[in-house]
Amino acid sequence: MHFPITRASRACVALAMASIYVTACGPSPTAPSAPSASEAAPPIAVSAAAAADAITINQGTLAFPSRVPGPVSLRGSHGFRFDGSIISGLEPSVICSAFDPCQPGTTVPIALNWNGTDIPGTARLQGQAFPVGSADSASLSIDLVSSFVAPAHVTDTVSVTVPFTASGLLARVDGSPTLTLSGRGNVTFTLTWQTPIEGWGISYTSFDFGNGGGATALSGPSSGST
Repeated sequence: MHFPITRASRACVALAMASIYVTACGPSPTAPSAPSASEAAPPIAVSAAAAADAITINQGTLAFPSRVPGPVSLRGSHGFRFDGSIISGLEPSVICSAFDPCQPGTTVPIALNWNGTDIPGTARLQGQAFPVGSADSASLSIDLVSSFVAPAHVTDTVSVTVPFTASGLLARVDGSPTLTLSGRGNVTFTLTWQTPIEGWGISYTSFDFGNGGGATALSGPSSGST
């Protein structure tokens, strides 16, 4: 049987053929695109590399008698150990001194930094020992940040304990990657009243790592504790 081909039927056939061609040859609208190289890279590799270059200081002490070089002893992850002293740079007693005392009720910001020859000693890392702090040796830098409120004058000597945070770098000369340092703890400031100019001076400071960075504490002689 033959059907007559009219102008309308030709148009319908052409439209149907065009639809078949688009479906067969055109891109699928639901096909997922391939991920880029950056999207496909596993983020865990970056995190592992960063962790390998980071040391957490979890115990140790930096102690500062007023205007006297202070001993430093630090311990941390990756078998890190440092034994030395701070022999130059800003030390805490300069912040509150006999010449520039801290007045009761004043918030005293503490921001200390030592690096290079300020802090010489011997470092150990994963069983290997090497000198630190001379012109041709490894270099240690450390920043300590804290603050405290100078107490009222109740006794002539008082101790204030507040949290602190630490950060720093250990740069070696053998081509090894520079390591970052971080830690926290409590710092205790021993304050002595400066009678001639009516304010506090810091006479002794001890930064103690690894005790969790607890709450602020204030202590003095038993007869006059606040």
